[in-house]
Amino acid sequence: MRHLFAATAALLALLWCGIAPSLALCTLCTATVRLDADLAACLVEKATTLAPGLSGSTKLMVVDLKDCASRGALPTGQSAEVKLDKTFAVDADSLKCLLDQVAAIDEAAMTPSHVFDLTRDCPA
Repeated sequence: MRHLFAATAALLALLWCGIAPSLALCTLCTATVRLDADLAACLVEKATTLAPGLSGSTKLMVVDLKDCASRGALPTGQSAEVKLDKTFAVDADSLKCLLDQVAAIDEAAMTPSHVFDLTRDCPA
């Protein structure tokens, strides 16, 4: 009886290990991305070269926007300076969600340091 229980538990653990990653959010991905209009536009321009990099066995990539023009974050009244995210980690779903959020926002509504939430605003 103990062996049956142990074998069942081991089988369930193996099944869960195979299923869980497809159900879970990307734990290594950046949760929020802070961009201004210039960085958002640069991200959209680079999207065609970024998306193929996430196919196949590559599940995670670092998006690098350091070469993009930006005015930098404007003061927010907070004591600490708010920095824009010029590098961040995403998976394919997070990248698609971020691009969808950027496309959906009206340029006039885009703040100088707009925060895109990739956990709350993206379907799991």
